[in-house]
Amino acid sequence: MNEKLVKKLVIFGSSYTGKTYIASKFKEIQYNSYIETIGIDLNVVKFTTLPLLAHIPGKMLIFDTGYDFRDRSHSTHYRHAAIVLIVFSFSDMYSFQQCKVYAKKALYHSSYSKEKAQIFLIGNRFGVKKEVVSVDEAVDFAQFNNFQFFELNSSNFEQLKTLVQKNILKMFEFIKI
Repeated sequence: MNEKLVKKLVIFGSSYTGKTYIASKFKEIQYNSYIETIGIDLNVVKFTTLPLLAHIPGKMLIFDTGYDFRDRSHSTHYRHAAIVLIVFSFSDMYSFQQCKVYAKKALYHSSYSKEKAQIFLIGNRFGVKKEVVSVDEAVDFAQFNNFQFFELNSSNFEQLKTLVQKNILKMFEFIKI
């Protein structure tokens, strides 16, 4: 398979923000309860390119990172990422504050890549009983960093999936075969 048809998606965020759930939904794996990710979990999703590219098969490598207090560098995970999802919970201010750390690293590593990563800030509403982060705060942060913002809830995951897939497929529009 042509290496250009393999794209890397990396999911970062604090513990209990829904990173593994998001990764499992992309892979369409049944997800029933909290599973702690230790280190990194890799999923491979196959897809077909746009008609302009003769429906050539491609792969999206999904890196679901575990939140580790001892090692927040994750530098190797950021490198060559086509899409970075930075996830926080609307019920956890600390998870939102940590987005600044992930954003800084994503922007830094993206600036040294051949192609800039598309970076999404994902505000997760699953299980939110009391909101401590406002949508306005999240939107302001996303706009300041030139990220796309997406508010995730139990009924709109397919919209996020479609948005990410469209961004990945757009990256293939310029490939010469």
